[in-house]
Amino acid sequence: MKTHQKKKTAFHWNLQSLIPILLTAILIFAAFIRLTELATLPSTLNRDEAALAYNAYLLEKTGKDEWGRSWPVSLESFGDYKLPGYPMLLVAFFKVFGANDFAVRLPSALAGTLLVAVGYFFARRVLNLHPISCLIVAVTLALQPVFFFYSRMAWEANVALLFFATAVTLFFSLTQDKGNRQKLDIIALLLCLLAIFTYNTPLLLLPFVALALVIDRGVRQWRGWLLPFAGTLVIFAAGLFLFSSISQQKSGITVFSDETLWQQSVDYRNSFSGIAQKVLGNRYVFFGKVILQNYWKSFSPEFLIQKGGGHPWHNVPNIGHLFIATYLLALVGIGRLVWVMLAPKTNHASRLTALTLLFLLLTSLIPSVITVDSPHATRSLFFFFLLCTFSGVAIEWMWKLVSIESDYRYPLQVFFVLLFLFGIGNELHRYYFAYFSAYPKQSAEILKAGLGTQVQKMEERLGSSPDQVAIVDPDGFLYTEVAWDLKIPPEEFFSTINHHLPDRIGLKYGYRVGRYRFIVNRNDRVPEDTHLIEWDPYTNRWITDQNL
Repeated sequence: MKTHQKKKTAFHWNLQSLIPILLTAILIFAAFIRLTELATLPSTLNRDEAALAYNAYLLEKTGKDEWGRSWPVSLESFGDYKLPGYPMLLVAFFKVFGANDFAVRLPSALAGTLLVAVGYFFARRVLNLHPISCLIVAVTLALQPVFFFYSRMAWEANVALLFFATAVTLFFSLTQDKGNRQKLDIIALLLCLLAIFTYNTPLLLLPFVALALVIDRGVRQWRGWLLPFAGTLVIFAAGLFLFSSISQQKSGITVFSDETLWQQSVDYRNSFSGIAQKVLGNRYVFFGKVILQNYWKSFSPEFLIQKGGGHPWHNVPNIGHLFIATYLLALVGIGRLVWVMLAPKTNHASRLTALTLLFLLLTSLIPSVITVDSPHATRSLFFFFLLCTFSGVAIEWMWKLVSIESDYRYPLQVFFVLLFLFGIGNELHRYYFAYFSAYPKQSAEILKAGLGTQVQKMEERLGSSPDQVAIVDPDGFLYTEVAWDLKIPPEEFFSTINHHLPDRIGLKYGYRVGRYRFIVNRNDRVPEDTHLIEWDPYTNRWITDQNL
């Protein structure tokens, strides 16, 4: 008996000593797959990446954004108001790596790598899982399509997710030491501050995190939650005040301001009469139904594992955000948490933890479900993070089931491991083969790659000539890409930039920068436009007047 106990203790010690090594190996692998071909795949920067990049370039050179404002709290850009977190990081990264596409995407790639470690500690310190289960969660986050994909583009949401997920991990970390608890809360509040300065989703989630803290620590134990509760609400209020311009612009893309939905709400109201119209036909019921439908879509296999959302920048075409195995395990994990919450024999602390986690999961989707184009992957990243970590709950529970002493114990364990490895292996091959073989061409067509090359050739061709060039740009955002690709000097940019008046939701499209004028179609050319660049949908490439 003593010998067996000694062997068990030795095995536990060896396992504990291996955990840091294994986690480090997972992080190195995650970094490798995120940094490979980072500058060229996807094939070009999208308009948001270019806007972040050029505004950071101007800030580095002059301390001003594209509107000539010195170190603004929010960068107006083309009217979508970008938060300062990512551009500030780029200013620092440009000083080290130079102003190039690799440096533009690097903060997101590093954030996606570090998120893997955060997932491990969330599983260990919040979900209280076994270290092996936590390592599986880390591997899941390292390989999951959504986190791999978002780490390879300059997504402010990805960096903000790192700050926010780390804050949540610290807030809900299991500890009995009051002094340590207070230190963790203060660090978490600072991370929340960084998160809201990077992307708007964490700001919307802060009030729900505050409520989750009350649930987790017990309503009556107010001394335990007062500091973080008040801190999150103060940060939330400060964020609303500082970023009011962003809030106003973003409100234009919610379900509550969409003209089509408002007309549908009127039709819905008119379908009732009398008292039913007041009770059932009001706009609160209508928009409540819309939000519930968006919740259903967000949990649907079509969104999560089959096709993804409606935006072509958010995933590889016709491939969802999660692996099938992760999706199924996450559902089992949710079911397990529901059982823990409702089971009569569950202790009070475990019941509160399960309730808190389920509350965080449901509220994590609020920024997405109130959006017109819901389900929306970028605003659901924390939701994806929770699903991936909840899959660890399922894995640990199922492993315990197949480890019950019986004649079939070892065959069941072997079958479970082989089934898991086969399912994940098949999906890994399918996704990563598609990403590195088919997606280079797909991304070139989706993002209309090659404009920078044509503009560079045009510059070499024209030299010091004053000739004006028209670029066919129906969307009105290409001025940032041209400015970035050419690294137009700040003095030239500020003296030549022109924007159109804002549209219905406040976007201000580019009209001119340098020698380039941006037109809706080729028939909008004026005599001064002696040269033309446009996208040819038949060959899927940019052509110039020499090719016409």
